[in-house]
Amino acid sequence: MESKSKQMNLGFCHCTLMNENCCDEKCENRLSKIECDDSICHWTNQCTNRRFQKREWCKCEIRKTKKKGFGLFSLQKIKCGDFVTEYVGEIIDMEECQKRLKKTEYQRRNKCYIIELEKNLFIDATKKGNIGRFVNHSCDPNCQTSKWFRL
Repeated sequence: MESKSKQMNLGFCHCTLMNENCCDEKCENRLSKIECDDSICHWTNQCTNRRFQKREWCKCEIRKTKKKGFGLFSLQKIKCGDFVTEYVGEIIDMEECQKRLKKTEYQRRNKCYIIELEKNLFIDATKKGNIGRFVNHSCDPNCQTSKWFRL
């Protein structure tokens, strides 16, 4: 059981300003995959851990491929650990996921834009989503998904 004072500090940013920016790769929130906001970080304009709010992701485009339909392609060099894009869609449970996968509409497309968020919870980007749904599967992957939190 955590102490009450430790629970109260969950996500509070303790970063200090260095070189006009803060909340870099050493930021406890960033390391815990918690995005800073004004309620937990007082470095509003200098904070570099607000990529979702500021929509700071790689420049990409959607292109038709020869074998896999449409795919997402970067227009810039991506370093290891860089944030590529956010995956957006409807949040559904297991029951709804199974219903949707049985529908002929999903079977006809032969494409699945549903990913598991956590046990019994999924993101379906089939009808409501963004460019993130065009990230294709790879047998030799060069990026990964990660779940981030907003407190």
